[in-house]
Amino acid sequence: MQNRFETSAKNGLSVDDIAQYELGGAIAILVKFAPAVFWMLLYVYAQLGILGDVRKEVGSIMTSSVVEPDTPWWSLIRLGGA
Repeated sequence: MQNRFETSAKNGLSVDDIAQYELGGAIAILVKFAPAVFWMLLYVYAQLGILGDVRKEVGSIMTSSVVEPDTPWWSLIRLGGA
């Protein structure tokens, strides 16, 4: 982000122009994000083998406990590669 700003400013764009450009990029990402997540989740839930693999992978880095009755709490126990 900082490199894009520096490059744009160095090439004569005003802060308003840079802001409009960045806003356009953010909107484009958000517009494409929701459909991509929908299709990914649909695919994962449609393929039982993949759903099991995802549950196993997520379960290996998370722990659950009950803080209050009927209120589960999940925590990450490990981030990064194995």
